[in-house]
Amino acid sequence: MTAVATATPPPVDMPQSDAKNADADPKKAGSPDENSAEAGESKPSKTKVPKPPAQDDDTLVVTGTRTPGRYADVPIATEVIDRKEIERSGARTAADVLETQGGMIINRSFRGAGVSLQGLDARQTLILVDGERVAGRVEGVVDLDRIRSEHIERIEIVRGAGSAVYGADAIGGVINIITRKTKRAFGAMVSAAMGDDESLDVSGVVQGGTSSVRTRLSAGRHALEAYDLEPIDEATTGSQVRDLQIAQRTDWDPSKALRVSLTGDYALRDRVGIDKSSAGAILDRTQQTESHNWIGGLRWRGQAKRAVASFHYTHLVDQLLNDQRGSDALDSYERTRLTLMNGNTQFDMNAFGWHHLSLGLDGAVETARSPRISVGDAERLRGAVYIQDQWTVKDAPYLVLVTGARFDADSDFGVVATPRIAVRFDPTEALILRASVGRGYRAPDFKELYLRFENKAVGYIVTGTPDLMPERSLSLQLGVDYQPSKGTVVRLSAFRNDVDGLVTFEPIESADSTGPEQYRYANLDEGLTQGVETEVEVRLGEALRTRFGYTFLHTRGVETDLDGQRRERPLEGRPTHQAHTELTAVLEAAGLEAGVRGVFVGERPSYLDEDAETTVPSHVNLSARLGWTPFPFMTVFARGENLLDVGDALYVPIRPRRFSAGLMGRL
Repeated sequence: MTAVATATPPPVDMPQSDAKNADADPKKAGSPDENSAEAGESKPSKTKVPKPPAQDDDTLVVTGTRTPGRYADVPIATEVIDRKEIERSGARTAADVLETQGGMIINRSFRGAGVSLQGLDARQTLILVDGERVAGRVEGVVDLDRIRSEHIERIEIVRGAGSAVYGADAIGGVINIITRKTKRAFGAMVSAAMGDDESLDVSGVVQGGTSSVRTRLSAGRHALEAYDLEPIDEATTGSQVRDLQIAQRTDWDPSKALRVSLTGDYALRDRVGIDKSSAGAILDRTQQTESHNWIGGLRWRGQAKRAVASFHYTHLVDQLLNDQRGSDALDSYERTRLTLMNGNTQFDMNAFGWHHLSLGLDGAVETARSPRISVGDAERLRGAVYIQDQWTVKDAPYLVLVTGARFDADSDFGVVATPRIAVRFDPTEALILRASVGRGYRAPDFKELYLRFENKAVGYIVTGTPDLMPERSLSLQLGVDYQPSKGTVVRLSAFRNDVDGLVTFEPIESADSTGPEQYRYANLDEGLTQGVETEVEVRLGEALRTRFGYTFLHTRGVETDLDGQRRERPLEGRPTHQAHTELTAVLEAAGLEAGVRGVFVGERPSYLDEDAETTVPSHVNLSARLGWTPFPFMTVFARGENLLDVGDALYVPIRPRRFSAGLMGRL
């Protein structure tokens, strides 16, 4: 989160992303070794721009327009959580990092930790890592707990439909997790922490290289014990966690204009828990997920031109075993294999003086193999072309217009068009106005299309529907950033998302009245989310920082219940009121850092009982962290989570209050 800065448009012979970084310190703005965005970064020049009031205005971001540019000047509003903020939070995973951000809801369940933006569902939020899609959604949710914080350089968040450049799933917004880059100088880091709940976190990093070749290797082992918020039986609320991760990144610069990169990681995740059926049967649940992920990238940068290309391969194997105690009636074993191969090519150039054009091609092959797929192995092919123009209409006052559209061809859904138009206007140096309107869509996943799921314990069957259509949305975003004084920023945004064709369950009539109830997926529902998000941030130099935010959300859904009756009511699980606050203090001379973060989640509706609405009570989640660096090579830290010990097994399954402490050493 940064302050407001005055923008200067690029000269005719210089890419806009380069000009906006012209006066930045490369160590802060994104050098090739540290903060470079996705597949490339801008090169500083001698062109002068006004000095921003906060140094992180020079951070390069890429997510809003899929082209790198200086944070202070991007036309699409982009939130940035940088490495310093991640370290000060003490967060262990990407989900922990996002949990204290305004307007977000982290829902943890057997599917993992999913995030929803602007009142939309987690399946309608696109998750990227280094600009590439994350494979392995469970029930439409990408588990953000599987992305460890030690691998993250920063997180970029764009709210509202982003399908104009990213395609499917970007209805509520896009979250791009940028991994840590390689440095030339040799360096190493080891961190270890233990908690009062027998948790263990151990990780290490080593990196280094030459001026042309750099490599970074990292590994981590993480363990959490199961917990139970309702100890009246043997069932557990949260699973036992065992994670192992190994990752590497290598960058090669054969010339000043060309960069080749290769990123790879391996992850092994074990989840063990105890479930109880409605009939009282006890089931021991074991889930193991193993994934291999490789990204190859190529970036070329010339005068007023830039080209990038990438290839992404992911292979994921998920195994789920349910073992009923004392019987084999409810025993089940499922093994699902997912493969994603994705390629992208993008070309950027200046044209006609003040236009910055981007043209891109995307292609993907996605396959799934599971005994529950009704048609055998499933395969989906996608191809897309997108074009975007960033037009600097005026220098003073600064005015930028962004227009673009994407056309996706899908083997299952045909052609889908998603245009977007956005504008940024700075009437004064202290005021930024933004507005955008765009289309979004979400393609049904393999489960909704093909999988057959039978819940023996409860007694129902859900069957996939191959002729489902994508969910479609119209998104309107308005934003104001105002800097009344140096170090103080006020942000205000309003939004509205209209979604048609929401996928839900539809009952199937069966001639056998004694058999289990049967359902299938169908495009039956409609949804509306609208609201206001505001935040005030105050910085007193580098010593003290505080921020406070509030979100008002109104939702409406036209839903079809399990009896086929349509009714209108608020969307489930969305709080009308939400607030967040943070206070961070840094005593640099003493090597001390301390921070307190809190999130208030207001009352929200629940429809676990189809015939009655239940109101989930509000709660406050509070955390604190203290760090001490007595020597440049050592940091001692302690963290407290869920300090008020809130949570319940049914509606707020938050891990109970816990304390941890650790030591970090670095070279």
